[in-house]
Amino acid sequence: MEIDSAVFSKEKYNDKILKSQGENGLENDSKAVGVQNLSLRAKFILHSVLLVVALLGVFFAARAAIGAVAAFQHQNALARTGDVRTIRPWMTVPYIAHEYHVPDHYLYETLNITRDYPTHSTLQTIAIHAHHPVNELIHKLQTAITAYRKQHPFHPQFQQRSPSHSLPKRQPTPGRVAY
Repeated sequence: MEIDSAVFSKEKYNDKILKSQGENGLENDSKAVGVQNLSLRAKFILHSVLLVVALLGVFFAARAAIGAVAAFQHQNALARTGDVRTIRPWMTVPYIAHEYHVPDHYLYETLNITRDYPTHSTLQTIAIHAHHPVNELIHKLQTAITAYRKQHPFHPQFQQRSPSHSLPKRQPTPGRVAY
């Protein structure tokens, strides 16, 4: 009995909905609040504006990405040649020592740091604890690395090969013909 009354009330509800809808099965415009049908021209203009905004966004994002890649390549080229201008506050003393081929104890002595700091403290952390500006520490390290290199010549690890230098020739696999 309860099921029949639920079905009956649902059918009644559906009948009311169908009566309130027009011939197309859409609600009458007079009963829809805040809904307007846009003309084809207005839809075209709206979509055109949205497309232009999206294309501008893609253009500026691509331009920023290309600039970031170029800056990274420049920074990477400087770092590979051992340029001391690439030292940054996020670097640690052991990392700097490794990248610039300088003994870490030499850099610790330059900064007047004992081994009380954790080994992987960044220059920013060391500067905060020492109450010095981080740029001052970076400048001290740059000067120390340059002075160390004058005493011990630096040879960059990643040198470009000239065309006359080629990879060594490999011996052919036994039983195969060398080409």
